[in-house]
Amino acid sequence: MRNAFGTLIVSPGHMPREERIGVLRALAGRLQGDPRLDVQWLGACLGDWLQRGGRFEEHLGIKARPGSRRTAQAIILEERQDNALLQLACAMGSDAKALSVLRGDIDCPPRHASLLEEALRIDCPASRAAFCRARQRASHPRP
Repeated sequence: MRNAFGTLIVSPGHMPREERIGVLRALAGRLQGDPRLDVQWLGACLGDWLQRGGRFEEHLGIKARPGSRRTAQAIILEERQDNALLQLACAMGSDAKALSVLRGDIDCPPRHASLLEEALRIDCPASRAAFCRARQRASHPRP
C-alpha cells in the first residue's frame, strides 16, 4: 500500500504476498543502481533469486559445502561469541577471571552481569582455548 507519491505507508510484512514480491523486485532494482559494488551485488542476487527461485544462500554464493558446519549462521554466532568472551575478559581484567566467572567458580560483579548474561545466552564455550581462539580471530579479522 502506497500513498499518492508512491511511498510505502504499510510495512511490507503486512502486505499481501504479491505486493511484497513487487516491493522486493523494486528494491532489487534500486540496489543494483547504487554506486557501491557490494550493494549492487546484493541487488543482483536478489533479482536473480526472484527470477529463478531456489535457495537465497546459493544465489549469494555463501552456501556451506556438503557436510560442513560452517554455515553463515555458525560464522556469525562464532563472531558474537568471540566478542562476548573478549568483552567479558576486558571487563574482568583477565581471561582467567572471565573464565572463572563464566564457569561459575567466582561471582560476577553486578556491573558486569549483563556481559555474563549475554555470554551465557549465546552459549559461549568456557575454556582457556576459547579465549585464545577469540583473541586470534580478533587480531586477524575477516574482510
